[in-house]
Amino acid sequence: MIDDADPGITGQSTWYRDADGDGYGSSTATRACSQPTGHVSGSTDCNDANAAVSPGATETCNHVDDDCDGSTDEGFDADGDGIVDCDEINYTITWTATGDDVWTGYVDGSSQGSFGGWNTTNTVTTTLNSGNHVLGAYVQDTGAAIAGWLAAVYVNGTRVSITGDGSWVYSTSGGSGWSNVAFNDSAWSTPAVCNASQVSSYWGTTPTALTGIGARWVWSSTNCTVLGSVYFRYEFNLP
Repeated sequence: MIDDADPGITGQSTWYRDADGDGYGSSTATRACSQPTGHVSGSTDCNDANAAVSPGATETCNHVDDDCDGSTDEGFDADGDGIVDCDEINYTITWTATGDDVWTGYVDGSSQGSFGGWNTTNTVTTTLNSGNHVLGAYVQDTGAAIAGWLAAVYVNGTRVSITGDGSWVYSTSGGSGWSNVAFNDSAWSTPAVCNASQVSSYWGTTPTALTGIGARWVWSSTNCTVLGSVYFRYEFNLP
């Protein structure tokens, strides 16, 4: 004890307080000839009040720098959207749509299947988590029933989009990766809204599940009579 009390004594070492007993010391130092109880030789612990936090710990999704490397929750952003997994919230996305004459649906670039019949309304349901997302539809005309695109989107049962409200954009050329979130659609346009009198008589009775809530036919021309293929996108963010 006499030697330990003398800071100038030869043979003393610096020891660091390990208050939480995890084997890693804090920046609180003391000099002693031999290792004091509750002290270690290194000062790499970034939180000496929590034994679960140290350079030897495994990082978990908890908003804490568990392994003292200066980063928090690294390795826990599985979808690369900048939101760590422990912050992700799951949402049920439902979209009901019809197209002239057949259409293929996409969610964040992943095909949800193709749907046929210009007088058939289909519903796609998927689960998405927090972040930016895009619903895409590749609509193709195969006959002469000029109906365009008609859709409604719901998040957890609450309607967030209908065609005709300006939320969808379109292009006649698509582009590489057009159905993915990262695609730049700044050159795309808001589709023309078709009045009931402009929609083909081939439809007969319109699908009230969509028109009854205010959704309107949209297409790539103001006269709503252009045939061909059109790409539609609806981008949205989930908190």
